[in-house]
Parts: sequence; C-alpha cells; structure tokens
Amino acid sequence: MRYREPQPSCGFARRQCTRLRGSDRKGVSISEVSLPPTGATESGSASEFPDGPWILVVGMHRSGTSALTGMLGGLGLGLPQPDDQWDPLPSNPEHFESMSSVLFDDRLLEFLGGSWDGPPDLPAGWEHRLDVQAFDDEARRAARRAFPDGGPVVWKDPRSCLLLPYWRRLIPETWAAVLMWRSPTEVARSLYQRDGLSWAVGTALWEHYNRAALGALEGTQVYVTSYDELLVDPVGLCGALGAWLDSLDALAARRGTWDVEGGTAGVQEALRHQRLEEDEPLLDSQRDLLERLRQLHGPHQSLPAAGLAPPSPWGSAVLEEHRKAVVLSREVEAREESRLVSEDIIEQLEASAAQSYRTVQAMRTTTSWRLTQPFRSLSAGRHRRHGGR
Repeated sequence: MRYREPQPSCGFARRQCTRLRGSDRKGVSISEVSLPPTGATESGSASEFPDGPWILVVGMHRSGTSALTGMLGGLGLGLPQPDDQWDPLPSNPEHFESMSSVLFDDRLLEFLGGSWDGPPDLPAGWEHRLDVQAFDDEARRAARRAFPDGGPVVWKDPRSCLLLPYWRRLIPETWAAVLMWRSPTEVARSLYQRDGLSWAVGTALWEHYNRAALGALEGTQVYVTSYDELLVDPVGLCGALGAWLDSLDALAARRGTWDVEGGTAGVQEALRHQRLEEDEPLLDSQRDLLERLRQLHGPHQSLPAAGLAPPSPWGSAVLEEHRKAVVLSREVEAREESRLVSEDIIEQLEASAAQSYRTVQAMRTTTSWRLTQPFRSLSAGRHRRHGGR
C-alpha cells in the first residue's frame, strides 16, 4: 500500500501522521511512524547506512525536483521503495519521495525549532551537537526503509537544502548531487496556490533554501540545472546528466548504460502551472542569487563558493515572523488534538457506563436475580446493623 501525501502547511509535520491512508484521525502519532531517539550518543559508522553511490537531488519546494528525480530514476538510478513513496496528487503526479525520510526530516526540523516553511536558524556546526546526533539511528532506519538494497540510488527531499549538513555526516562518501532551481516568481506563485503563503514569504523561502543549498554543497561534485531547462529540452538535459554520471568514478561500473529514452518519458510541459513574469518585484539579494544560479549552470567537480552578499534583513525578518506563526499554529493544533483525544476518552467512558447499566438492568429480569433477592436483602440488613463495616 502506498500513502497519500497531505498538502503541506504550517502543521505539516504533525498532521501528516494522522492522515495516512487507513488511519483514524487520532490513531497515528509521529512517534509511532518515526521512533524517537533513546539518548545522546556519538553517531555510529556511516557503513550502517545503505551503500552508495547516492545521487542527491537538492532544490527548493515547487522547483521541479520531482520531475528531475523521475528523470534520474528513468536513466537507471534506484528510486525509493514503492511502498515507501507518497501517493500522487493532481498537481504532482509522482513525488518519488521516501515517506520515511520526509517524516524524519520534518521531525528533525521541529526538534530544531522550525519546519519546512519556517526554517530554524542553524549556526555553523549544528549537525555535530550530541542532541542532534541522537537522531542518527532513526535516520539510518529511515534510509534503509527507503533503499533496503543500497545504491546506486537517487534521493530527494526539498528539506535537504536545510538539513544537508546533517545528512552529509551519515551518507557514504560515494555521493554527488544535482542542484535544481526555479524562478523565485514561479516558486512563490506555486506556494501561494498550494499553501496560501504570501509573496513575501514565498520569495524569502526561495532565497533561504537556495542559499543553504549552495553553502552545503560547496566543494562537492554537483550538476546545476533549472526547471526551465528540464521542460524546454528534456532530451538534452537527460543526455547531459547521463554524461555527468559517466564522469563520476563511483559509477564507473555503470558507464554507458544510462537509458536516456526512459529518463525523458515522464517529463510533461503541461505540469508547468506558473510562469515567470519579469516585472515581479524581487529584493536585490534575491536577484543576485538568481544570477549566481544561472552562472553555475552545468557540471562541477567541486562546486565553488557562492560568493553572495548577506541576505536582506527584510527577507530574514519576514521568515522569522512566519516561523513564529508556524510555531504558534503548531501549539494550537496540539491543544486541539489533545481536546479531541479527551473527548474520545469521555465518549468511551460514557459508552462503558451505559453498557454496564444495560447489563445490570438485563440481569434484574432474570430468574436467578429473583431467586437470590432474599440473600441480597439479608446481606444488606447485616451491613446496616454493623454500621457499614
């Protein structure tokens, strides 16, 4: 059975666990889907992770990472197990995302004080904190559920833009990445249509995710491409990606075997619902980032530093205020869920009491009840004479 992905929103991490197909509204908790850590310990050997090579698709939400992952899967890389993938949605027929890893990433983001749409403020080296390393065994289990047979595989979750420093500690050394970007205008419009996020929040998220991705991928083997390229020339992009995969030493055994026809089979121009409008307002820092992404197009043996100016204080403030709203929404939802559980308990107690009453009433109509009436009366009289002792 495959699972149906809910539409992400402020309470995505918590609500998605109660909307799994076949589950009751209160029947599944995030701890049941993704087991909590049992204590702060040093991370284990990365060899416990599914073997590579791993190809990571890194990119902001609504940037075409699903189509790109499908293309890489069609070329011949392993996708997550079918029973660990989300069900398709009309706006995104195939996600190719591992349910286990998405739930884990949401849980880790929540632990760090944020969410996918309210990114936490993560200082350098956060991934080495002992309380963060306590999640390592759970991360390995999620990875093994997605890829029990090991590599070569392709893995994508837009949250990896934020959490890649953590995953880099665990993923075997034989990995590389494809960075996918899309116009901030199109991303913001898509986020508004799907999640109701404002233009300011959508463009600020686009900047935050892409900045984080460039920083986390610096110095690694990366192919940079865009949503436009994928839709305008899927055959050309598929061939270029096949040539890039051939250039990776970790995939030497697969050279010349990539299926370009299979890689382009699922790319549909009709999936494009938002289009770039050049006159849409962007901050200077966002325009600079957009230009830098364009300049980085193509393969890199070692992705250079982005060399960007600091992000706009205004954009950072927008995200911080939105993050606070996400946290508040999460607290309200937790109280509502607690109220629903309390109501269920009360309903169950009332039902149990009613059943007990019906049972007693039924007993009083039986012959045995009438025959034993004198004995009960005698016992009650003795009880009263002795003062209830």
